[in-house]
Parts: sequence; C-alpha cells; structure tokens
Amino acid sequence: MQKVVNTLVSFFSWNLRALASSLAPSEGPAGGANTAGKVILYSLQFFTKTLPLAFLLALSLPLALVAKAIGLLLGNNHETVFAAFEKNPDWNQPIDNEIEIGVTTSEYQVNGADNFPNSSWAQWEKSRHPSGAPCIEDEDRSGRSLDFWRKPQDLIDKLRLLNLKRYRFSVEWSAVEPEKGLIDQEALQRYKSLCEALKEAGIEPFVTLHHFSDPTWFLREGGFEKEHNIGLFTGFAETVHKALSPWVKEWVTFNEPAIYAFQGYFRGEYPPGVKDAYRTGSVLKHLLQAHCQTYDRLKPLDGAGKIGIAHNFLRFKPYSPYNPLEKLACHYLTMITHRSVMDFFRTGQFQFQIPLAANLFFQEHSIKDKFDFFGVQYYTDPLIRMEPSSKIMDSTCYPHEKMTDMPYRFFPQGLATALEECHALGKPIWITETGAAAKDDDQKEFIEKALRAASFAKSRGIDVTRVHVWTLQDNFEWNMGWKKRFGLFSFNPLTQEANLRPSGKLIQELTSLCT
Repeated sequence: MQKVVNTLVSFFSWNLRALASSLAPSEGPAGGANTAGKVILYSLQFFTKTLPLAFLLALSLPLALVAKAIGLLLGNNHETVFAAFEKNPDWNQPIDNEIEIGVTTSEYQVNGADNFPNSSWAQWEKSRHPSGAPCIEDEDRSGRSLDFWRKPQDLIDKLRLLNLKRYRFSVEWSAVEPEKGLIDQEALQRYKSLCEALKEAGIEPFVTLHHFSDPTWFLREGGFEKEHNIGLFTGFAETVHKALSPWVKEWVTFNEPAIYAFQGYFRGEYPPGVKDAYRTGSVLKHLLQAHCQTYDRLKPLDGAGKIGIAHNFLRFKPYSPYNPLEKLACHYLTMITHRSVMDFFRTGQFQFQIPLAANLFFQEHSIKDKFDFFGVQYYTDPLIRMEPSSKIMDSTCYPHEKMTDMPYRFFPQGLATALEECHALGKPIWITETGAAAKDDDQKEFIEKALRAASFAKSRGIDVTRVHVWTLQDNFEWNMGWKKRFGLFSFNPLTQEANLRPSGKLIQELTSLCT
C-alpha cells in the first residue's frame, strides 16, 4: 500500500508543478518564473504531502489571485526592450534592407491530390470525421491546386516578378517514394530540373524535407508513432539530398513538428485524425529524434550545407490574467505546440507532461550540434477566452485589436519577443514563414509590420538575416480548404486566375531597393 501511495504522490507532484506553472499570473518574455509564480509553486509543493488532489485544485484558484496581488505589489523589473516593443510597438521602425526577403510554399498545397494521389492528404480530403462532418471545410478539393508541378515556369515567373532571390519549398515524399522502397526517378528529375531552373533565374532553392504530408504507405506502417519508422524517413531524406545537393545548400528537416503532432494526433484535424494526448507526445518525440538522426545522416554528405528545423511560435495567452482556467488551458496548449520543442533545442531535454494523460521524456546531449540555424514561423500569439457558447474556449482579441480570417488575433508585434526567445539558442535565426490570411489591406499591413518587428530585433542585436513570407499565391490551406488567403498573388480555383495583391506590390517595392 505504501508503494502505491508513494507512486501517487510522485505522480501528482510533477502534475501539480505543471499546474502551478500554468497558474502563475505572469511570465517574463523568456518564460522565467517570477515571484508570484514561486508563491504558487511552493504552496502547492507543501500541500501535496497533506491534502487531497481535489482540494488542491480548488485551492489553486484563490492562490492564483493571491499570487497576482503579490506580483502587482512587487512589480516586474525584468521587462526587456523586446517586451516593451510588443506592448507598445514603434511602427516607425525602418525596415532593414539588409534582411533578405523570400517566400515559402508547401508542395501538397500548391499541387494537390491529383498530382500527389499517394499522399495521406489525398485520402483525407475524401474522408469524414466520426461525427459525419467532412475532413475539409465545405468539402473543398485541392485538385491540381496551382499546378506548379506541371507548370514550373509559372512559378519562376512569379518569383522573378517579385524580385525574389530565395524560395523555400518542400519535396513531396509520396511523389518520390510512392511505395515503400520504390523511388520514382521521374519525380526526382522534376525536382532536379526545378532547382536547376531556379539557380539559372538567380533564385536560391531552400528545401523542406517534410511539410505535413506523408505517403499513405508510411501511415499504414504506423507513421511517426513508431520509433523504428524513423529510418524510413531518414532514408528518403538521404535520397533527396544526394539528388539535389548540387543545387541546394539549405535544408529544413521538418516543418512545424509540434503542429503536425497537435493537429493530427491531439485535435484530429489532420491525418490520421487521432485525438490522444499520449500519442501526440510520442509522435512529437519521434519527430525531434528524426530531426537529429536526419542531421547526423546528411551533414557528413555536405559539410558546407546548412540544416535546421522550422518551428511555429504559438504562445497561447489568457484573455484575463485573473482566470486560472484560461491560464491552465493556455499553459498546456503552449506546452504542446511551442514550449516542448523550444526547450528541447535550448537544453536538449524533451518533456511532454499532461496530467493523467502523458509523461514522456528523452535527452539529446549534443543538441547544439544538431542544427545550423533555427527557423521561426510566426503568425500570432493566440488569445484564449472562456465564452458562454458551445465551445469552452474561443480564440479572440481585445477590443482595440482585430482578427485575421484564420481566426486569430492580428498581432505582428509578438514576433519581437519570439526572436528574443530564439536568441538564447546561439544560432542564426531565419524567419521561415510569416504572413496573414486577411483582407488585402490587413494582409499588407501585417507583412509590413512583421518586417518592422524583425528589423527592430536586428537593431537590438538579434541575428535575424532573412524573412520568408507565407505564401507566394493563395492555395489549398489544408483542412480549411480554399477560403484562407495567404498569397502575395490571389488565386481563383474555379477560373485559375491569379493577380498580384497589395502585399505583393509591397514586396516588389522592398526587394527592388535591395537589387
């Protein structure tokens, strides 16, 4: 019996530490604990030994308010210039013309199910959730999407019209390896020809090896839920690297591994449609291990090439600093989508802890030797509010703010503290995606302000050298279909008509100053 009690005490102890962290009313921009947070932590650690868990949870509510009061009395003397910019941004900050501007696309999104029928997404488009709802909003279909697969010159012409010198795109795994162990040489040749054409046009190709899309055979094998499947991905990565390395010197292993895990295994909105916290953590753990193993496999092949990862900064914020339930939800959402990955690249330790659901850990002692740059993908810091509606929590904004079409709040100034957080990694920082799905004027405003936020960070010593805008042209936005418009060019999937948007004209103007 004593062994059982000790096990329960130990289990609840680490869960309550996480709970305490989540209820801390405020954090510094780098996530450090403040005095108010320590009050909660020490109080919960003391009572863990003596009080039932249910009472502790009830106790945590007034504790949060007490800690907030203490925090207000003591004040916060650790606000950095980046946090100050986020609170009160100076939008007169000049855009640094030394920051290189590029764009990013995802291969499945711009080429669709008709070109890639062996992708997990091609099947997902035709599927339904257990509730009967379609997996894609409005039952949209990607078809051939923008069809750059068959019309690469159209792609290059648009890049040249914008005076762009850098283009990040992904290689579709299901096209290169449609069946396990079967390499499609024709597909590889298409990518070779594209890279060669980009170089001839004066555009540097920047390749992502995995951007949310898996071959259907890989998911049948268990996908990234199975650690032994990592070798299947690293084998594909080496095949692509050997084929394209004569032209490509910059590589992203995984695009947003936490979002892949969160959407596919926690929310069930991406294939394979799982909703399980433990499986989410397991997949994310294996993705980060796969990154490290891919780096080790590719780096010796071309020591001059640069290999990194692209991470989406999603730092969920509570609408009210006094609402412990909002803070609790934001704590765990941020842990899943951001903190677990960021802490791994900072310390080498991966921790994924959700009370009564998941407790995963692994350590990579040489993490500093496993990436050459860190890719920042920034769209917003989502604001979460409890609403008396069918949803427990809703994404919202403050009255003085506005929403994008996604929907989440329009908040480009958050990029400044995201870049500050990355500075601790000691690696070059490339903004590999930023942008907004919004009306023309709002989209242009967001991109311009994101560039000003990046320029502010650079002026304060952050090593940010480039910004890739998401995206070149409106395309198929995963489970949200065609309605979310991120492109510098508009696109009508019915007429195939494409036109330069005001945001595209902004990029034209900025890149012309750098030529």
